[in-house]
Amino acid sequence: MKYQLSAFADESSSDILQQVDALKRNGYSYLEIRSVGDKSFNRLTIAETKEVAKILADNGIIVKSLGSNIGKIKIDGDFDAHMELYKHTLEQGNIFGSEMIRLFSFFLPEDQDPAQYKNLVLDRMGLIAETAKQFGIKACHENEKGIYGAAASRCLEIHQAVPELGGIFDPAN
Repeated sequence: MKYQLSAFADESSSDILQQVDALKRNGYSYLEIRSVGDKSFNRLTIAETKEVAKILADNGIIVKSLGSNIGKIKIDGDFDAHMELYKHTLEQGNIFGSEMIRLFSFFLPEDQDPAQYKNLVLDRMGLIAETAKQFGIKACHENEKGIYGAAASRCLEIHQAVPELGGIFDPAN
């Protein structure tokens, strides 16, 4: 089995050129883009995205995956606006030539039973996976504290209901 390692380069610097330098110094050519400057990459305009994509391509850096903040909203937040951001993010993924997107399954109220949100979460995750597929990108769910998929059993529910979703396990979460 062959592994391709990618990195979050924004942990070295917010500046994209310094991120490129850090990747090169450490022998990485694959990036999971997360932020550029002082903002999440998906807050860049399409014109800014094209500029960043050119810098990366000119330096031999491939954006293997999008380290997005999609699904990191409250379950009762403005889902329609979030889906518009998601489509913008997927459009950026096409500009970068990304294969995958990392995403989450919505923050739940702390004082309520997660089971009451199961159907809503599963419906939304299905829509998210289908939308990514339309852009030729694989949606991958990551566990995270406070979201529906915080517990292994609920991650399993998500993946059983939406088998086209990839999975990302973060042991720190």
